[in-house]
Amino acid sequence: MGIDFEQRWFGLLDQLIINGPMSVQEIAEALGITHVSVSQSRQSLEKSGYVASRADKNDGRRKEIYLTRKGRKLTQILHPLWQALVMVAIELNEEADDLVASIDKVESALQRQSIHDRVQEIMSRTSDPSQ
Repeated sequence: MGIDFEQRWFGLLDQLIINGPMSVQEIAEALGITHVSVSQSRQSLEKSGYVASRADKNDGRRKEIYLTRKGRKLTQILHPLWQALVMVAIELNEEADDLVASIDKVESALQRQSIHDRVQEIMSRTSDPSQ
């Protein structure tokens, strides 16, 4: 679409759009990803001029990330594209007979017992795992 945008920026930008200024830790918790991943995306976004950091008003030891004017403009340009992507995802999910529900079931199963634990259990049931 001719827009200077890296996919890894989406989660961070989306959180700032939804919640306003946030700390790296808050974004990491909201997205369920590591602090390091958020920091790397933040650095890249800052270098591109889309976000900036400042001292948190309530806790001077923390920094909060916020959208710059350039970042707000970018997100306004991207908004229609993001809406179209959501609509496509909904259509694909319907065509796949609710793939999202199936993925949720797999995630729940893995939370109950990891792949590692499942493999170990199967291996322990067989006397010779090479057969």
